[in-house]
Order: sequence, then structure tokens, then C-alpha cells
Amino acid sequence: MNEAVEHLKIKAKATKIHLVGYSGGGAIAVLIAARRKDVLTLRTIAGDLDPPSLAEYHHTTPLQGSLNPTMAIPKILNLPQQHFSGGKDKTVPHPLLQSVVIALHKQGGQLAEILS
Repeated sequence: MNEAVEHLKIKAKATKIHLVGYSGGGAIAVLIAARRKDVLTLRTIAGDLDPPSLAEYHHTTPLQGSLNPTMAIPKILNLPQQHFSGGKDKTVPHPLLQSVVIALHKQGGQLAEILS
């Protein structure tokens, strides 16, 4: 996915990028943002930002071998972010997303916000 982002950036002749991800794409956007130096902002919509907690919430088996976006938090602390959550979303409920944003703030992130 990171290579695809790089390809699109080159094709668009861009120097900086904004990442947006929905659901599992939110997790991918966080992981990509943590690896790059050219990301200006990060936005997620109903992002699966804490897969182990989401699996526990839904009483399902956790993903095996997947990267956990919460582990990328130290690398995205200074990145302006918005994380959108639907107030009635039963798939990725607001409290799960809120816990990730709280973790961002606890680790020193100043610019993350959650919008419901």
C-alpha cells in the first residue's frame, strides 16, 4: 500500500500528501503515515485503529500476524489528525476510537481530535 501511495504521489507530481482511510483503510492510513515523512494530515472514518480491542468488543478471534495501528502512535504524535466516528456505529463504536485518541494525547499528541 505504501508503494501505491508513492506511485500516486509521483503521478500527481505532489510533494506532500493527505491520507484518508475508512474502516480497515483507516488502520492502513495510520500505518502508512507512521512510515512516511511527507504526510501533512491524517483522517480516518470509522477506522479500525485498535484491532485487538475491536475483536474483543465483537467477541471474535483477533487478527493473526497483522500490524496494530496503536503501535504506530509514537510515530504520528505530531501529525495533525481527525478521526471520525458515527455516534450510532455498531461496527466501530465511538468508545473504541476514543480510546485510541486518548492514547495519542497521553503520549504527547496535541493535534488529534475525534469527531462524532
